[in-house]
Amino acid sequence: MTNEAAPTPKPPARPSIGNPIARSHSVWRAGFEFESGVDGRTHVIDGNSKSAPSPVETLLNAIGTCAGSDVVDILEKQRTPVKRLEVDVVGTRRPEHPRRLIALEVTFTIEG
Repeated sequence: MTNEAAPTPKPPARPSIGNPIARSHSVWRAGFEFESGVDGRTHVIDGNSKSAPSPVETLLNAIGTCAGSDVVDILEKQRTPVKRLEVDVVGTRRPEHPRRLIALEVTFTIEG
């Protein structure tokens, strides 16, 4: 592999008008392993779930932390500080390919 700088990702074909934009950039490393993220804030994702979380686990992690961040923000605005917050996300996938998610169950455990 070379140490060349990765090309800057192209903007979306239809830019968001007035809405915040979030981006991700993934680089294939080997096998089913990718390095994903932006601006030096990257993490490894492994399609085989051997050396890192799988893409689906990473998606569930993102759902849990995004929803958890909203809960913390809302409770802080209501002057109800959180002492402990845990978010469990269980995804049900189709048994056959494509094995996309068909249902999510999100459970919040909050102390405050």
